Amino acid sequence: MRGRILVAILSKDTTLGISLEREPSHNGTRFHDYPYDEPGLNFACKAKAAVIMMTKTAARELARRGIGVNTVAPGFMKTPMHDEQVAAGVFDEGHYLGAIPVGRFGLPGEVAKAVRLLCPGGASCITGSCLVVDGGLTSVAIG
Repeated sequence: MRGRILVAILSKDTTLGISLEREPSHNGTRFHDYPYDEPGLNFACKAKAAVIMMTKTAARELARRGIGVNTVAPGFMKTPMHDEQVAAGVFDEGHYLGAIPVGRFGLPGEVAKAVRLLCPGGASCITGSCLVVDGGLTSVAIG
């Protein structure tokens, strides 16, 4: 591949720089057992699903030009903001920690390594993918 495009990092607070949601675990890859009255959830889900589909469509359109297009979707990350939310009682760390198959929250450096993999010189045959970095959380049901 001649070039790489990272469409977006679908994180717990932003998609393409727009604040969309408060629920940290949703990264657009599957439906979680959310309360149906969660404000803004409908828009957050649609936006993130749209980014994933845009990634797939753009990858198909640009592959013959040697351009790869991918998205990275981090799950829970252990960051200073995470620690502040836990300390303030906004985020129940124990509830989600037990649901993550690897048994821990991810680290920002792990997301950076995933992004680096998708950059030029990395895995050039990966295109049209949404690389989920969530310790397996979206592979299991939580509730």
